[in-house]
Amino acid sequence: MDYTWGGEFMKKINIHKIFIFVIAVITIAMLFLFFKDILIKVIEYQKNNNPDGLKELMSEMGLKGLIIVPLVEAMQMIVVFISAEFIQVSAGLAFPWYIAIPLCLLGIFIGASIIYLLVNSLKFDSSIFKKSTNKIESLSKQGKSIQLFMYILFIMPIIPFGAICYYGSNSKISYRRYILTCVTGTIPSILSSIFLGKLISYILIENIPIWVLIVTIILVM
Repeated sequence: MDYTWGGEFMKKINIHKIFIFVIAVITIAMLFLFFKDILIKVIEYQKNNNPDGLKELMSEMGLKGLIIVPLVEAMQMIVVFISAEFIQVSAGLAFPWYIAIPLCLLGIFIGASIIYLLVNSLKFDSSIFKKSTNKIESLSKQGKSIQLFMYILFIMPIIPFGAICYYGSNSKISYRRYILTCVTGTIPSILSSIFLGKLISYILIENIPIWVLIVTIILVM
């Protein structure tokens, strides 16, 4: 029995698991940082109807918020099991829509590019991603355009963006077509999440009853 091959295989699997664990920890830490240092203060200023305080906060935080949003979005995609909607809704709460949308799209571009690199150059084949792509492949039909199928998947709320990107990376489409599909295919979800963030902001400012907020979230999602 070739124990050397088995040891190398287990080492490879462990490295992949460690990589995902580290990315997951960093993602959660950055989400916590964003919520603690930015989002909570934004909500407080909005609830107290204090636009001057909100503007001052935006100027004080500088590039921190602008960097955290796309990075968290990208890392959520890599980890797969952390939903991207968390940071998208938060971006809609914290930033004007014309800033929130480009930030989220930049995060999608970065995350999808890293996934493509992991799959095609580094031959990343963790069991976590195999389970995700196997479920997606069970929904696909032979002869259907990969790009069209990815567009359909992106508007299905139960499938993480990262899983779709891993599936697309394993297909034979070029990087250019792949990244174009990933970025444009996620636009409806990003818009709905940012719209939800703006609705929550409006409800907080106007002191509308909490049940309206709950119904709004259900309807938007």
